[in-house]
Amino acid sequence: MSRFLFRLSWVLLLVAPQAAAAWLGMCAPEPGQAGVRVLEIVLKPAGTAVALVASDEPLRDCAMTEIALAKERIQWTKVITRVAAHELAGGVILKGVDRDGRFAANEVIPLKDKARATVSHPHGAESVSPGPIRATPHRALWIWRPEAWQAQPDKLFALLAAYAADSVFVTIPVTADRTRVAEPGALEHFVKQASGRGVRVWAVAGDARAVLPAERARYAERASAYAEYNRSVVAEARLAGLQLDIEPYLNPGYDIDTEGWLSAYLDTLAQVRAQAEMPLDVALPYWWGAQAYRGGLFLDHLAPLVDVVTVMNYRTNRQQILDFAEPFLAWAARSRRNVRIGLETGPIPDESMRVFRSSRDGELWLLPLGEYALVLLLDAPLTPSAGGAFAYSHTTRWRGSSITFRDNLSALREMLPLLETEWRGWKSFSGVALHGLDIP
Repeated sequence: MSRFLFRLSWVLLLVAPQAAAAWLGMCAPEPGQAGVRVLEIVLKPAGTAVALVASDEPLRDCAMTEIALAKERIQWTKVITRVAAHELAGGVILKGVDRDGRFAANEVIPLKDKARATVSHPHGAESVSPGPIRATPHRALWIWRPEAWQAQPDKLFALLAAYAADSVFVTIPVTADRTRVAEPGALEHFVKQASGRGVRVWAVAGDARAVLPAERARYAERASAYAEYNRSVVAEARLAGLQLDIEPYLNPGYDIDTEGWLSAYLDTLAQVRAQAEMPLDVALPYWWGAQAYRGGLFLDHLAPLVDVVTVMNYRTNRQQILDFAEPFLAWAARSRRNVRIGLETGPIPDESMRVFRSSRDGELWLLPLGEYALVLLLDAPLTPSAGGAFAYSHTTRWRGSSITFRDNLSALREMLPLLETEWRGWKSFSGVALHGLDIP
């Protein structure tokens, strides 16, 4: 190499730009703060929120970690616990949907758990056995649009009859101050019609944010309004009960403080229970059959607050449905509670399952971040300066048809009596609930 070229190469090295870098941290940045990108909002059970941010420079009053990566290269992020991060050592599955040419993940799954086809029986469930066969159990439908019972009751009753349902969960609006039912006369008329047809009417309400302190009182006030309505009408016009479909795990941040969110959930139920003056039902996900809480089973803490549990047992495989239902039926038999088993008929899209395996570099990074860990999906494979990397391996499809009977209602009709026969021996079984059906 000539002396000129040698000197030129040194000049180029001296003037070459430094590698792009970003600073990551859990902060409360000001809206529109220059040079700051908000990657994820994390909500806490107390109702406060913090943001996972990437910035060009470290922010004041925020513990941050520097990474050798331009913040624009980050496609998706997820804050997880250190325990969850340890479980990802063998590989990672990102479950999500492809939308507008971008992949939007909604779940991080350890590769070793990819089957997840069965649920273990928690805390002595195996010690409870079904009893003698009982009479044919009840069926229920969810009907979320209040217009269905307000303006089209005949079509609603026809739908209930088509599925041999004798209970219905309906949305019942309340006044702006939540002190009373919005249209008590119309509700009284509808419930009397339903009673004449042998149909029990339950109010249903719920939102993931109902566990937050600011929302908790609102749900207690709604329950009080329903109780006041029941006191004001004759027996055949009264609501059979109230179901809460809250689903706190939909709140961002649930995975990094699960016990905190479960405590908030129980607090909401306690306040609603105190006001309802009627049976209380809660809709629960099937994986809560084994949910731990404070060294025990979460369901045991739930038992004093509810009369009925409706399990959102959303699968179409008969054996999975049976496996996921059994822990609840066994628990309810021990706890003297009732259980409905919910099945799905609404539209559920297919999802992608992107598989990543441990590698020196990759599109997926796992980084420490203070007391937490951080999953980063990048736009191209890179080598992290800290933490670990996972290289993309392949994609499989998670079929919506494994969750919903939407496109195979005939299979549902055939399976229902078979499932009911299996479950009728459980004294805790009080029927099947079907979600996603609606009047035309």
